[in-house]
Amino acid sequence: MNSAAAESRGVHSTKEVSLPRVVDASESGSRASQYLPSWKRAGRHPAIVDFVAAGSRFKLYLPKENAKITFVLAGESRPIAGIMTHYRYPRPPYRPKCQRKGGAVRPRVRQVRLEVHAA
Repeated sequence: MNSAAAESRGVHSTKEVSLPRVVDASESGSRASQYLPSWKRAGRHPAIVDFVAAGSRFKLYLPKENAKITFVLAGESRPIAGIMTHYRYPRPPYRPKCQRKGGAVRPRVRQVRLEVHAA
């Protein structure tokens, strides 16, 4: 250990460590279309829930590909809670049930490991 510290190797090095770049694959349609064929070919992918945007919309981190995707559950319909929208469109009414459902989903699925199947 003293020799590594004396020679400033490994943890003791003064070099800047480059952080891994995480690609947002759902940033645009063209970016997503680049990844889709390889995801379909590979089948199931391990993923981690990174962020819960709504009751049925999640940001998933795929550690194997070092990418993030937006995942929307199919068949799940939840009304929009009273959130701010674009100024041209009317604001939806405040719905307390939506807030409670979204609040119930967040702590249960955040940082959960799961598998995603691309079909």
